[in-house]
Amino acid sequence: DNKTSQNMNDEDDLIEKCSKLMTVNPKDKFDKSNLNLISDNKKDKRRYKVLDQLNFYFSDENIVNDKYFRSLLQSNTEQAVKIETLLSFNKIQYLLKDINDDYKYYYLFISVKNYSNFLCLSSNNKSIKRKEEFNFSKFK
Repeated sequence: DNKTSQNMNDEDDLIEKCSKLMTVNPKDKFDKSNLNLISDNKKDKRRYKVLDQLNFYFSDENIVNDKYFRSLLQSNTEQAVKIETLLSFNKIQYLLKDINDDYKYYYLFISVKNYSNFLCLSSNNKSIKRKEEFNFSKFK
């Protein structure tokens, strides 16, 4: 029980440290026309690039064209992809290359949880999914 409490404190510490990497800018705004988050704050540029990349992965166009990503979504009842899996993608690795490996998971976690209008966390908080599910019945 004491060990579980310690693990939760460690996780809270990691989340807090990671949150500090992503300062909130009051000028942040959401452009609904292309589902991209936009910020005037250059310190937040990486977060928006990461979210843009995640938005692309989960976009209708990518799901239709990317057989591997589509299979990941179809293999999960929530149409969610594990954060660890997303961290293995080359473009995400490149965008997070200068972040300590211990924080990368939480960087994605917090980016989606606190800043995305298109994506959200799965029910177990270990995966990322679209807020509105992809309609596979329309896909042929």
